Amino acid sequence: MPKARINGHAMYYEIHGAGDPLVCSGGWGTFCHGKARHLPAGLSDAYSVIIFDHRGLAESDDDDSVPAGTAMYAADVAALLDHLHVERAHIVGIAGIGSCLAQELAIRHPERVRSLVLSGTWARADAYFRAQLELWRRMHREMGFDAFQKSIHQKFDLILL
Repeated sequence: MPKARINGHAMYYEIHGAGDPLVCSGGWGTFCHGKARHLPAGLSDAYSVIIFDHRGLAESDDDDSVPAGTAMYAADVAALLDHLHVERAHIVGIAGIGSCLAQELAIRHPERVRSLVLSGTWARADAYFRAQLELWRRMHREMGFDAFQKSIHQKFDLILL
């Protein structure tokens, strides 16, 4: 289980395949939790795909001393690239926080981003979406991460039906 000391926390990561480096930034609990089977088909056939657990999730810890935010998560990915001696990588942001983090990485560290693919992201939130995000924040805080994660997955399962 590879872990790197990144910005004050232990970050779990995996690398699958060979080729140009490509970071898959998934939504909460998307990639490492399911190993490579959740990666888009064929990606690791052509690229060295780097996946990771966001700080505070699964195998990555968090000391909670730094306020959470997309800038912090983007800094974590930039530091992981430093740890892996990767100057530039293709970046794929998938599902909510994964895409938001990828956008933030491209804005704050454009020299690190060879190409950028985003799925399920937004540039700004309207009043309805801000209310939904606040509801999710409350659910996470009051019910815990596991219950929050289950409710989010159920919501998206219903949308896909």
